[in-house]
Formats: sequence, C-alpha cells, structure tokens
Amino acid sequence: MEPFTRSGRPRRTAVVFGGDCGRGAEIARRLGTQHDLNIVVPFIPFDRKRSCANEVVAEIEAQGGCAMALLADINNPAHVEALFKTATAAFGKVDIVVYAQSIPDAVHAKPGRLSGLEITADLAGPEILDMRRP
Repeated sequence: MEPFTRSGRPRRTAVVFGGDCGRGAEIARRLGTQHDLNIVVPFIPFDRKRSCANEVVAEIEAQGGCAMALLADINNPAHVEALFKTATAAFGKVDIVVYAQSIPDAVHAKPGRLSGLEITADLAGPEILDMRRP
C-alpha cells in the first residue's frame, strides 16, 4: 500500500463504519478513490458482510486506492479497540471516522468514546463525520 497520495502528501486514513454495504459502501468507495484516503471497512461477523466488505476493498484497490476490511462489531469494545490498533499499525494513524450505519446510543452518551472504548492519546483527534440519515 502506497503511503503517499499522487501529489506526494501522506495519505490520511478513514474508518467507515457501515462501509460494507449500501450508502456506506458508496461513501467508502468515494473516499478511497476520489480523495486519496486509506480506507478501513469494518464488518460484523456474518459471511455476507465479510464478502461485501471484501468487494468494497477490491473495488477501491482496483482503482488505485488503499483499503482493508476488518472484523469489528461496534457493540463489542474489544473489536473496536482491535480495529483501531490494526488500522494504526497499518496506516500510522486514523484521521477520520465516518458513521454510515446505525450506532448504539451509548456511543453518543460520551464524546470521544466508541462502545465504552476510551479513545487513547495516539488515536485522539480524528475528524468524526456522521453520515447517517436522520
């Protein structure tokens, strides 16, 4: 995976929750192909979701982008923590978090928290975009 954009700038990284299907997949594709971002597509542990996430990744990579699909149920703090650690190890840091799926109310209860996971200093600062429909 190329760490720099076509213009020579370091690539930023976006985690797109819900990026494995529907509107979220379209958001992941656009960010990965039109905006030179590394894309992380979390998927829940169902075969159909895994294959959908892998298809989105393949489409992004076929157009010259960088992407990876990772198992991560947003309701499971261990999954979310592992997702951010893996994404950070692969791409250096996470710059943007996109919510394109329904997420639990607990996430909204405390800023800077995902399913009870306190975002640590090396993960702090990602821009958070809520792309869900009201």
